[in-house]
Amino acid sequence: MLSSVSLPGIRRRDPAADAVTPFPPVTPGSVSGQIASGRGGVSACRVPATRGFRCDGCAGWGSDDGWIATRARESGKGGYHSGVHVLNLLAAVSIAIGAGCAVGVAVDVLRHPPAMAVMRLVWPLTMLYGGLAGLWFYLRFGRSDQRRRDPDRPDAVSVATGTSHCGAGCSLGDLLAEFAVAAVPALAVAVGWGSLYSERMYAAWIWDFVLAYLFGIALQYFAIAPMRDAGFGANLLAAVKADTASILAWQVGMYAVMAVLQFLVFPATLGGQVPVTSPVFWFGMQWAMLAGFATAYPVNRLLIARGIKEAM
Repeated sequence: MLSSVSLPGIRRRDPAADAVTPFPPVTPGSVSGQIASGRGGVSACRVPATRGFRCDGCAGWGSDDGWIATRARESGKGGYHSGVHVLNLLAAVSIAIGAGCAVGVAVDVLRHPPAMAVMRLVWPLTMLYGGLAGLWFYLRFGRSDQRRRDPDRPDAVSVATGTSHCGAGCSLGDLLAEFAVAAVPALAVAVGWGSLYSERMYAAWIWDFVLAYLFGIALQYFAIAPMRDAGFGANLLAAVKADTASILAWQVGMYAVMAVLQFLVFPATLGGQVPVTSPVFWFGMQWAMLAGFATAYPVNRLLIARGIKEAM
């Protein structure tokens, strides 16, 4: 039988006086994991989010206010309570709009199949960050019946469609990687977290790029393979040539915005970085994806102009 032990870094908060006292002995089985999600390497971090308890590894209180509000309170940010609720509401609405648009477009592409089959996946993924603007673009330029009525589309529309195609793979890769690293910290350790660097977000970014690149190349392969009378190897090489620069440009834009948010904006306004489980994180990611679109757009224009990538 496991005996009760005291775990360092775990403290209890007095709700009345907000005083901090040592956490009483607990059974190791009551701690849901021992790998930290905070800075500074490995520690006993993933403590159950029980009201009134705090883990020094992640510096977050379990309370009704949630992670962001308690970080803001600890850092002394005035007026955090109403501000956090407004931010959470705004994030939830934005995410709901993106998800609703994605579901609606997913149904629509089944009713109006695009000529390029891979776009059945691309358009719903684009809605996740494009929201209402992405929906307007799809209905105006991307829907199959609209394309038949307007075959001679402006070059800017073709470039934007190609950029969205690249962004779909990046978005899918980033989405899966962020949750995977949060759920399986060993993935972060595998790419150097705790040994080469202490900031776990860097590990998530590595996996973001790996999955974004794989999905991006896969979507490009399935876009060009039906149009080419070539073998698997030749088509894969063409996909790599067509989308590598575009994926790199997209990820640079995404990383830049998330770095500004997580290292500057969120610590200054909310008292710390926000975790992947927070809607505010994904609200920020939506803006990061739009930044990725902006940085990848000129690269796609250049690739298309030079004949490296096909216009869509």
